[in-house]
Amino acid sequence: MENKILYELPMFSALLSVSPEVEFKGRDVNITLRGYDDDDNFYIVILKFYGVFEFRKTYSHFANHGKAYDRVLEIINSDRLQQLKLNNRQLFNVLQNSSTPLRHFNLLLDSYDTYNIICSGFEVIDDGFG
Repeated sequence: MENKILYELPMFSALLSVSPEVEFKGRDVNITLRGYDDDDNFYIVILKFYGVFEFRKTYSHFANHGKAYDRVLEIINSDRLQQLKLNNRQLFNVLQNSSTPLRHFNLLLDSYDTYNIICSGFEVIDDGFG
């Protein structure tokens, strides 16, 4: 199992001005974060996860963070992906051989939550000043 950093938040999650907003749209999930960096610049960041198969939220104090606060990680060959493969090998193989295979993403927010998302893709929709 390997972790790959895909994105680092421009602000500290400990300085979010409001709790993260999680919005489910069909099989997509948007997580909106609003907060400040150490220079008091205000940011709004929207993280979009496409084709979500599994969405798990855990209180950050119970998460295995590996010092990855305020980052989106891709967990390569995660234990959870392997479990999904065992649960339905035929469907898993079809998905993995498609143009959008399943991937495991992790977002850990200090003093908030950890999100583990199994889906087909991720992108940052907005990463600018509010």
